[in-house]
Amino acid sequence: YVGLDISGLAFDGRGRSVDATASFSVAGVYSFGAVGGSIRDCEFFDHHSEAISSQRGTSIDIHNNEIRNQRFNGIHTGLQSEGTDLRNNTIKNCGGTGLYTSDGLNGVTIVSNEVFDCEGQNPLNPPPSYSSNAGGIGDLDAGGGDNDNNTLRDNLVDLTGVNAMGVEIGAVSNVKVTGNRIFGNEDGVVANGATDLALRNNTIDVSGQARNLSGTRITVNGWGQSSGPPASTGEWSGQGIQGVGVRDVSNDKLFLYLQ
Repeated sequence: YVGLDISGLAFDGRGRSVDATASFSVAGVYSFGAVGGSIRDCEFFDHHSEAISSQRGTSIDIHNNEIRNQRFNGIHTGLQSEGTDLRNNTIKNCGGTGLYTSDGLNGVTIVSNEVFDCEGQNPLNPPPSYSSNAGGIGDLDAGGGDNDNNTLRDNLVDLTGVNAMGVEIGAVSNVKVTGNRIFGNEDGVVANGATDLALRNNTIDVSGQARNLSGTRITVNGWGQSSGPPASTGEWSGQGIQGVGVRDVSNDKLFLYLQ
């Protein structure tokens, strides 16, 4: 269906702990299968589930919303959504993840959002596709298809008032994490099973590990690693990217792909 443009409204959930059915098709605004449309300049507070849930949508803009005190995620987009743009939203004091993407997304842009003190917890024991252990941003393939070609750029994640990791990247591919500022008491960026993940120019000030990364062809500020000559062995063989450097950790030699 053609998506609606929703703007300038206040959504009062009447209490984060309200006695209501734990259905994750319930949110302040729940959208399924929309093409186009936007949710912008709205206020969401005190809801027992999520503020905004956009599933199986195409080219939806979620901009300039203020979200606080949700029992679970602030914004959740998933189920083969494509081209969703999450921009300039402010999210505070949610029980789950501030910005969560899951299940077969393509071309999702998460830019210039601010997330404060979200806990990364699963208070309602939701299905895996609805949860991340990150308080700030979670970009995960939770079993409903690959998350590809997503961008996380210029976001602020400040979790200094809680204990939760900043950003969690799962079994996704071709995701760019650039220019983000991450502060907190646990790990900054955690990746598990990602392919062609690129991190560049992020500011990470946390008590845990700044980066806890596993996967295939992960680069940090333009450099990856291999165990052996990358032109002929390992994950970089035949997969070089122009301008990317690779360090052979077996002998500390540096290689640069020129074409």
